[in-house]
Amino acid sequence: MSSKRKQSRLEMKRNLPSNLTAEDIENIQRKFNYSCSLTGIRDNVTLDHFIPVEWGHGGFYPGNVYPLEKTLNASKSNKNPFEWIKEVRRDKTLRRGKNIDQQWSELIQYLASENGLTVDEFKQFVKWCARNKRTVEEVRRDKRMSLEIYKEHRWDV
Repeated sequence: MSSKRKQSRLEMKRNLPSNLTAEDIENIQRKFNYSCSLTGIRDNVTLDHFIPVEWGHGGFYPGNVYPLEKTLNASKSNKNPFEWIKEVRRDKTLRRGKNIDQQWSELIQYLASENGLTVDEFKQFVKWCARNKRTVEEVRRDKRMSLEIYKEHRWDV
């Protein structure tokens, strides 16, 4: 990642909603048995932002973070997670030879529920975020949660 991209990402992280507590992190880790939500591997696991920070949406809150093994996290980067998972399904090395379809489905159900949405509504929300990326300046001007902005504008798409 270039230093300019790192700086922009850091600036975005500073301005996006961040209300994740230590208790939230513990609950998320416990929910996924202290392992990667997709592979079940316990080593080298980090919390990933489902909606990428670089999109100017999401943030660091329970409905947008989940445990992901570092190699998978690096491969996801700032990609649309619903497109990225197709790559993972094709790459045995990335998915550690495991069938991850059930785990992916459970992850999406969990994140949808954390956001108070159905699975279909959650998918639409993520698509909306992908189509309506925001700059750091836009995020600074409007500090609301992306879900609130989406609900206000979802019929505009």
